[in-house]
Amino acid sequence: MRDIKIHPCDRAENRLLLARGERMYEESLGDKRTEIAYLLEKFEAVLATQEQQLIKKATLAFKKQLDHVEGRFDY
Repeated sequence: MRDIKIHPCDRAENRLLLARGERMYEESLGDKRTEIAYLLEKFEAVLATQEQQLIKKATLAFKKQLDHVEGRFDY
């Protein structure tokens, strides 16, 4: 049986994280929106490498960064 290769962008965990970032981007304005756009671009660039070690680190970092941005800007 052959292993099916799934692109990192298609993995459920990464899709959910990207969707969260996109939702936050759509709901944001100004500096917050700019920061989220940067974080999304950076994460998508790492996913495009398809290097699992980099992706694991980037996934954790991206989640923490979104948590931080969300917490910092909520009033």
